[in-house]
Amino acid sequence: MVAESICTLMITAYGDIDLAVEAMRLGAADFIQKTRVNIQEIRKSIRNVLEKAGLERKQIKGYSF
Repeated sequence: MVAESICTLMITAYGDIDLAVEAMRLGAADFIQKTRVNIQEIRKSIRNVLEKAGLERKQIKGYSF
């Protein structure tokens, strides 16, 4: 189990349904297959994780998502 204070995005080139389910079960916030990943998708995933955690952009200095 990943610590609750750590948000984990799983990005892999070898993704399948079983791996995605296992990653999410173990605490990954999102699962992205490397073959279809793009920067907009990563930013969207990060925004979603931050919103779920109740964080605002202004709390993360130097980063814009």
